[in-house]
Amino acid sequence: MTFERQLAALAAIAMLTLPVSRAGTEVAASRPDPKAEAANLPGEWVLSYTTKDANVNRVLDDAERKTPDSADARFAATGFLRFEAGGKVTMDRKLRFTGRYEILTQEPRDQLVLKFDDKDIGTYRFLVIRVTDKELVLEPGIGMFDVYRRP
Repeated sequence: MTFERQLAALAAIAMLTLPVSRAGTEVAASRPDPKAEAANLPGEWVLSYTTKDANVNRVLDDAERKTPDSADARFAATGFLRFEAGGKVTMDRKLRFTGRYEILTQEPRDQLVLKFDDKDIGTYRFLVIRVTDKELVLEPGIGMFDVYRRP
């Protein structure tokens, strides 16, 4: 391989990695503060709707929002969550499964882990997309959002 071809190949590789580097810094810059998330989490949350992350950017965009209370799964086990400041969590409005929760700090988003004593229920893991005093957005699986509101 000639020197010119090697130089062209290196330039092409540099151009391919440049946008990835920029995207990585944008994600890191927009990362929410874990302490603020944890402060907004305690209380009751009701599943309002589920939606797809159409552009797979892990941000709930206006185009991806739906009408509140349009979730068919809102009566499922994870349709109701109550978090207490001491790390206790209650899931399911009728059956009231109790367990523990913790927020694990990780990149690019923190992870919410719900652990239940009952072996049939087990452990749930969600990426925390957004937590405000009125809205909780979790990613239960790649490309999906569960959007919760206060009752």
